[in-house]
Amino acid sequence: MKSGVNSRRPLSYLYITALLAVGYLIIARVPTWRGQGEFFQILQTSAALLSLVVGIIALLRYSAKKNNTLLFLATGFIGAAAFDLVQIVFTSDLAIGTLPSAPESLYAWGWTISRLFVSLMMFFSCLSWWAEKRWRRQGQVSESVVYIVTTILLLSSLMLFGFVSLPQSYFPELFISRPWELISALLFTFTLVGYLAKGEWRFEDFDHWVILMLVVSAFSQILLATVSYDIFDSVFYGAYLAKNLSLWLMLTGLLMSVSSLFHRVAKSEDILTTKNVSLTEVKVNLQESLQVTRLKEAELAKKISELQRERAKDAALLDSIGDGLVATDDDTRIVMVNRGFEAMLGYSQGEVHGQPVTAIIQVEDESGDLVPYEKRSHPVALFTGKKVSENLKHYYRRKDGSRFPVSVTVTPMEVEGQTIGAVEVFRDITREKNIDRSKTEFVSLASHQLRTPLTSINWYTEMILGGDSGKINKATREYVEEISLGTSRMSTLVSALLNVSRIDMGTLAIEPSPTDIQALADEVLSEFESTIAEKKLDIKRIYKLKDPLVEVDPNLMRIIYQNLISNAVKYTAENGTVTISIQDNEDHVTFEISDTGYGIPSHQQGRIFQKLFRADNVRALETDGTGLGLFLVKSILDEAGGSIWFESTIDVGSKFLVKLPVAGMKSKRGTHNFVDGQS
Repeated sequence: MKSGVNSRRPLSYLYITALLAVGYLIIARVPTWRGQGEFFQILQTSAALLSLVVGIIALLRYSAKKNNTLLFLATGFIGAAAFDLVQIVFTSDLAIGTLPSAPESLYAWGWTISRLFVSLMMFFSCLSWWAEKRWRRQGQVSESVVYIVTTILLLSSLMLFGFVSLPQSYFPELFISRPWELISALLFTFTLVGYLAKGEWRFEDFDHWVILMLVVSAFSQILLATVSYDIFDSVFYGAYLAKNLSLWLMLTGLLMSVSSLFHRVAKSEDILTTKNVSLTEVKVNLQESLQVTRLKEAELAKKISELQRERAKDAALLDSIGDGLVATDDDTRIVMVNRGFEAMLGYSQGEVHGQPVTAIIQVEDESGDLVPYEKRSHPVALFTGKKVSENLKHYYRRKDGSRFPVSVTVTPMEVEGQTIGAVEVFRDITREKNIDRSKTEFVSLASHQLRTPLTSINWYTEMILGGDSGKINKATREYVEEISLGTSRMSTLVSALLNVSRIDMGTLAIEPSPTDIQALADEVLSEFESTIAEKKLDIKRIYKLKDPLVEVDPNLMRIIYQNLISNAVKYTAENGTVTISIQDNEDHVTFEISDTGYGIPSHQQGRIFQKLFRADNVRALETDGTGLGLFLVKSILDEAGGSIWFESTIDVGSKFLVKLPVAGMKSKRGTHNFVDGQS
């Protein structure tokens, strides 16, 4: 029975402990007192009957409420009663002299085995509760196993008492004259601590009385049973009196438990009566509602039919899409795919439903390496809540192991501002890739063929301007200088196109070697001295390197410097400032090129690394430029394991930051190196 939290219960535990202590002191004052065997028989018979009654009531409670605690308590006390009855029989006048053991041994060991059995079963009752709590799993102990074990122990003790000469149980020379009793004492103590920690004694009457019984049992075992020096001495009788007291406490707890059960049954009957009245009223209301429901069923059936038709239309529409489509929940688990998905990847709807999309679709780069989870479109869209479109060098792996290039768009699905999933649409771009490769190969071939005549034109114009073919007049010199300037621009464009084609075809080679990146920056900066002087630019260098030697490809590093410094110088007005900063730490080397130039319009910043893109504000101011420089820089860094990003404000300036691992660029085998030239 649950009552409110009773703050007086802890005091009752202290009171009974104090009373036991007083009783112990009284008993200790008469150590030589000895009682009569008849009084012992009365106490023993009383304990046996009380144990039997307690066990039977606990068993009845268990039959009504299957509970491991009640099962162990019932078998424990019934078993203890059986042990006590065996002891009574074996120590009676009829049995004495017919057994191999002396009566003193039978008395002592009968007590020990009885208390050991009941303490063990009570310990199991507490242990089973803690096991259920620890593993959060309700498990019913097998009744038959408990009964069989109890029967085996009872029969074993019967055989032991009847046919074996029991060993010595008293050791008067020791302070603890009956050391075997310590086992029961420890079990009672551990069980007491367990029930206290369980905490239900604050509300449950039954647990409260169990704790009172455990206090008495633990006290009697520790201070009485263990120090009894002789049969029928004062301590011996004190232990038996405490045993009977503990059984009365246990019986009280069980009777209160049964009483509370009857009380709850009676209360439930009253509630049921009230509920029956309410149900009658509900029945009338339901009959009225049923008439309304039947009228609405027809409308509902019509609506369902319409929805099913709409759903069929939607399904047919999705299946008619040529692109692959997959919808997932917010945990990336697949909820639907269309026929395009099945056709392109080779998986059926049944195979993939409920599976993480990242486990079904393997995404690889051009070299066959898996794309990391955090860089895949689907997780990014779910995490950011923004649409993600990609037409990168990514491939999807089919079920049969083959792969194909894809263009992907992932759109988050939102309901009331909360992302509930995402829809991914992907397309096989094998044909586009083949066309793009053919175009790249053509550009590469054309650019390579153009370099030879351009080199010849440059060589001959330099000879003419140098006077190798004779003196020329002023007008002719101006014409030849225009030719030289035009061929120089053409050479730069051809070099850039060649470099772009080598990136697109994947033939770029990266060959790192120890390079003084600080000296290389100064060397590239010197190439723009005339422009810097002409525009009166303030050049600031901030070099903070522990070691200027870094493993980079010097040719590629020069191209990165050339394009970033060229842009900073070119797009900064007169009297502006260009700052070049190179720093390192334990993990990375960082290059920062900032200027006070024109800046990049915010609406065009997302396209700044695209091929052939130039911002509107600089296109009008500077007609030179191919729009390939930043594309080349980002492509080189992507291949080499680096990264680039920027910050820019219109009419304030731009800052480009490049980061490389402190270990340097990643080596890459290829068939071509970059050709020099700014873009």
